[in-house]
Amino acid sequence: MAIDEARLTALLNLLDEPDESVWADIRDKILDMGEETLPEIKSALDNSFTPLLQSRLKELIGVLNFQKSSREIKTWSKIGQGSLLSGTMIVERAFNPHINETEYRKQLETIRFDIWLELNQSLNPLEKIKTFNQVLFHVHGFNRFLGNDPNTLPPLLSSAIEHRSGNEFGSSLVYLILALENDLPLQPFLFGKKLFLAYTNMGE
Repeated sequence: MAIDEARLTALLNLLDEPDESVWADIRDKILDMGEETLPEIKSALDNSFTPLLQSRLKELIGVLNFQKSSREIKTWSKIGQGSLLSGTMIVERAFNPHINETEYRKQLETIRFDIWLELNQSLNPLEKIKTFNQVLFHVHGFNRFLGNDPNTLPPLLSSAIEHRSGNEFGSSLVYLILALENDLPLQPFLFGKKLFLAYTNMGE
């Protein structure tokens, strides 16, 4: 749906309003106009020079990006057949709209292919996991997770790939995505506050 550009421009021109209650009303009106306002808001940020304007424009962009990602993740979950990697990238974009998604997909595909080269159907489940771990941890240099301290690395796929390690959630995402892409039947589950990945087809 097309936005009312004149109305949006008028609202953006009021963003330096010092009264917080008036600013809150302006903020809500802009947010109600939806994600289509993002290009104009980003352009306004590029041309803003005061800390107050920059702060408020960044706040609007952050909220709208989160709304966009929330809508996309709901659509992804309803489809039911979207890959875990696609869903993860939606979450990544909520935190970092400028993420180089192509580069991360390329790195994961390289690792996936190297794992695939070493796997074969004659291996039993334990042998498959050992082979998988050998390629991931020894060939590609990933370390086991660093724990769950929020002051360490964020629970994001991109961080785990960049640092070749991460907290429990980030590291598990890398492991699970690569396993599923190689048709290894792993499933995540929580036991207490610990996250585990279970091989679910022991009849092989």
